[in-house]
Amino acid sequence: MNTGGMQKDRGAGFPPSFLWGVAVASYQVEGGNLWSDWWEWERTPGHIKDASRNTIGCDFWNRYPYYLDLAKKIGLNAFRLSIEWGRVNPEKDRWSDEALTRYREIILACRERGMEPVVTLWHFTLPQWVSHEGGWTNPETVDWFLAYVDKTVEALGDNVRFWITLNEPTIVLSLGYKTGVWPPGRKKNIVGFRQARKNQIFCHRETFSRIKKKTPETQVGIAVNITYNEPYRPWFPPDRALVFLANIQGDYAFLKRMQSHLDFIGLNYYFHSRLAFVFQPDTSFYVVKNENKIVSDFGWEVYPAGIAKVSWDLWQRFRKPIYITENGVADANMNDKLRSDFIRQHLLYLSRSIAQGVDVRGYFYWSLMDNFEWAEGFPYRSGLYAMDYEKQIAVPRQSSVETYRRIIAEHRISHGNLK
Repeated sequence: MNTGGMQKDRGAGFPPSFLWGVAVASYQVEGGNLWSDWWEWERTPGHIKDASRNTIGCDFWNRYPYYLDLAKKIGLNAFRLSIEWGRVNPEKDRWSDEALTRYREIILACRERGMEPVVTLWHFTLPQWVSHEGGWTNPETVDWFLAYVDKTVEALGDNVRFWITLNEPTIVLSLGYKTGVWPPGRKKNIVGFRQARKNQIFCHRETFSRIKKKTPETQVGIAVNITYNEPYRPWFPPDRALVFLANIQGDYAFLKRMQSHLDFIGLNYYFHSRLAFVFQPDTSFYVVKNENKIVSDFGWEVYPAGIAKVSWDLWQRFRKPIYITENGVADANMNDKLRSDFIRQHLLYLSRSIAQGVDVRGYFYWSLMDNFEWAEGFPYRSGLYAMDYEKQIAVPRQSSVETYRRIIAEHRISHGNLK
């Protein structure tokens, strides 16, 4: 794909039906999810770098109208949220009608504000009782998950046109079964990794089939985290081989196994890696050599061109409509310049990708407000709105909010919103 000259393309537009949204995840914003495995995990010393406000967080569960009003002020026509399995199914044989009623209220509140709810069924967390039974490595988890899907879709499905089955499955498997920094905390457990992966793939396929059988017009997809990989030395065959191997593993491999059970692909884009081969058999056979001219507070390189490269690659491989279900940057700097530039540049590259024929149908910035960032806790700030956790208010980061609002209103990247 030719992405040269994108900086000069200042008149790129988006399709009339394009979804403009933000994304949140239940455990990260709701507060009080004491039925989830992460509730136990983060209370074990050493698991979370900063858990000083982990009980209430953003309190989205009780204050969702406040946050949805903030989203509407930006001009959004879509809102991505997730359902917390542990809230809906807190014990093995107990279901919470109260939780399902609240999720229904949230979904209807999105619709009342003119925002299409895009609903994720699983965003990283498990009910504690499922975790205690072996989590994703237990074949019975498939049945338990599908029972949860049936119950949730039956209660909410008449108001949901877009379902995402799983969010970034490979991330959870890698951090949970290889490095052990996320639940269940296993290291180099390849057998567990493969069994969990097998069960997740089956869950996705069966969830897709069940929803489509009930409501064929409903769109069902998955959200994957794809890195834009390129060889550090394009002329060096081992570097090129590393990129080839990286691009047939991870979430690409998931998608290949699920291709016949997808209406769309949700792309979460955050990472760029220039891979260089090194001979270190005791550790790794590669190193990442990014230029890192601009990095987020996480230390991740900001590389806008990658969103076009990856969306083009996904389209060429799978020919499925694409929604950018997450794309954002952690930046606590009060001048907010990095985030504003991040949004403009990523959408500029994305618009050019669309102009060249890639079927991208929506963009969801991560996230509406600052929130709980898993093993990192609360210090990292990715929100369009800055959270004051003590006062429980969200303050707009004016530059990035206005940038995103203007792009949405104009429905294009123009000279005005590139300034």
